[in-house]
Amino acid sequence: MKSINKLNYGYIFLLTVLSHGLNAQELVKIGNQWNIVVYPVFSPNTVSYSVRIGEDTTLNDIPYNKILYSYDALNASLEFQECYLRQDSTKKVFYKEGDTDEILLYDFSLEINDAFQVDGFCTQVVDAVDSVILNNGEVRKRWKLSVLDLPGWGEEYWIEGIGSDYGVISRLLFCFFDYTDRLLCFYSNSDLLYPDSPSSCFITPVKEIEQGSIKIYPNPIQDVLFIEDHKRIFEEYIIYDATGKTILNGALRNGQIHLREIKRGFYFLLLRTKEGALCSQKLIKE
Repeated sequence: MKSINKLNYGYIFLLTVLSHGLNAQELVKIGNQWNIVVYPVFSPNTVSYSVRIGEDTTLNDIPYNKILYSYDALNASLEFQECYLRQDSTKKVFYKEGDTDEILLYDFSLEINDAFQVDGFCTQVVDAVDSVILNNGEVRKRWKLSVLDLPGWGEEYWIEGIGSDYGVISRLLFCFFDYTDRLLCFYSNSDLLYPDSPSSCFITPVKEIEQGSIKIYPNPIQDVLFIEDHKRIFEEYIIYDATGKTILNGALRNGQIHLREIKRGFYFLLLRTKEGALCSQKLIKE
């Protein structure tokens, strides 16, 4: 009898572990939250917003979860904008907005060379599959995708249970533009799971800078960018390329940033205050 009990306990334990692992990989789970950054393209400001999975609901006898949006770092005001997500047993995630038909947003069962149709606008292909380790030690599957017949368009990464590096829902823009929102941080019930040690999980722009308190020149740049911060508002600088990749960063000393080694092109400068607020400006490197 003792051996049978041990076997039963072991079986129950295994089921518990497997169940926990499966639940942990659910993208559509109450309490999951994505903090996303919008880099300056049409606006001079870099801003962040949050997407959170809210309560369950039913539409036309199909179960969904409401999507809640927040535009402040403390999530003091969560807005429901008639948008929904659901995940089925085949590892597919669907997005629905208002009364429109739902869209297939992810398929976490894809393998290498599989194709994925993005709402009839473009077709992506899985180029590679590997894994990442989250901050809690969980191992998650990761997919690298590109746009079919457009190898120079760019690449996108999915992580199982988290979604795209272009933002959980804003990934749909990947087919339309060579820029879009980017994922900063992913939380599950307020626990930061991805990435490890991010430089920032929410960017709040400086709304107003007193006239004449800061001067950034020259622009276009050749070798050195000069920053005159007369009131010493900013402590740190970060320079991103058009894909959101950090090119340079550091403490703002002597009001100079040497850019001789970076390639010609468009970049974004972020200046960070002690409080974590940022000012952004588009740069041109000649």
